Amino acid sequence: MLHAADEPTTDATNRSGSLKLMRSYTIDLPGAGRKPLYPEIDKALLDYFRAERSRGHSVTYTVLRAFVNSPSLGVDKHPDFKVSDKYLFCWTKRNNISSRRITHHGQIDLRTKADVKAVLTEYFKELRQRTAGIPANRVIQMDETPCYFDMTRDSTLSFRGSKNVDGADTGYRKQRYTVCLAISLDGRLLKTMVIFRGLKKIPSVTVPNSKIVIAVSKSGSMDSSLAKFWMDNVFAQRGPYFATTPSVLLWDCHRSHKRDDVVKHLKNKYKSKMVLIPAKMTYMAQPLDVSINAPFKSALKNEWAAWLRDTPPLYTPSGYRKRPSYQEIIDMVSLATDAIQMTAISRAFETCGIAPNGQEVPTALLNERLRDALSCEESVIGLREELSELNDDDDEGAGADSGDEVLEERTADDEPSDDYSDEYN
Repeated sequence: MLHAADEPTTDATNRSGSLKLMRSYTIDLPGAGRKPLYPEIDKALLDYFRAERSRGHSVTYTVLRAFVNSPSLGVDKHPDFKVSDKYLFCWTKRNNISSRRITHHGQIDLRTKADVKAVLTEYFKELRQRTAGIPANRVIQMDETPCYFDMTRDSTLSFRGSKNVDGADTGYRKQRYTVCLAISLDGRLLKTMVIFRGLKKIPSVTVPNSKIVIAVSKSGSMDSSLAKFWMDNVFAQRGPYFATTPSVLLWDCHRSHKRDDVVKHLKNKYKSKMVLIPAKMTYMAQPLDVSINAPFKSALKNEWAAWLRDTPPLYTPSGYRKRPSYQEIIDMVSLATDAIQMTAISRAFETCGIAPNGQEVPTALLNERLRDALSCEESVIGLREELSELNDDDDEGAGADSGDEVLEERTADDEPSDDYSDEYN
């Protein structure tokens, strides 16, 4: 039993609780909290930050401090004002800015947002013309993606406070091979072609379930001869119909894809048409780039990690662990492709605005970047800010700590060249 002296004072408790609730509520209100002492400097710094990030430049405290201390600020500073780390930290909090890891390094596109929209509009017009009357199982999309003999992850769980976080590999993080994934609009995964680099002969390996095609080249990349090899060994077996059944092949603007001999090979031998996805727009208009390549590589990293843990290690005479063999690479790729789901493939085409029989996809179903680009929203273009107003000749972002998110963008497409064929124009 509580005595009178021990009983809580209800009024005081209620008042205290109300004050705490009111205080927590007001703190979360927009614009709440202490006002900035130097709003003009804050605004000038924010404008500079937005301009730098629109160009893909890396922004750090050092960069911000140098700008504030330079004549370019254009604001009279108080004599007692100092660009301290605390000031910059509070400034980033006020403007919802944090340190972010750069997800992709790419070149700047000089096209304006209106130009991007015009290119996409023309692309979809051509796409609907080419796919008119073509069912889903005859619309094929192919893309090459680089993989490595050491598919290590960049992060891991570790104990807090560790000064160093180590990761094991075999020293072949830069030895590359190319995986060519191909999917159809009805949700099927076609045969996967693997191109090994620096070999003259195809290595002697066992292909599981005959779903992997192996090729070799000096560079390990796609060229016109390999493009025709892919057509003869993968595209020709694209479905339960004759190889000469009229179909549509979508791929990016790599120079090997648009050479005259490749275009004619597709048209004359397979009676099919080609649609080139616009350069530097595959990150929002190519189904494999948008939805399939990332989960495939994640599954491939899981298979590599399982190989590193579970396979009895073999060592070189110098005492280093040997890299995976060609057979083990093929097995990893085969298992990784099994992780690609049919529903994910169908959804990938849908989010990129591709439908059978030349139909249109509702805008609400498109991926966010494509939807915003078609509506010319400022938030999507990312690296594609018009540079003529910025008076800066830099054309490549740096890799230091960033203060804002960088839109992921594929920039591996080659620049337009003179070997483009107008066979289908």
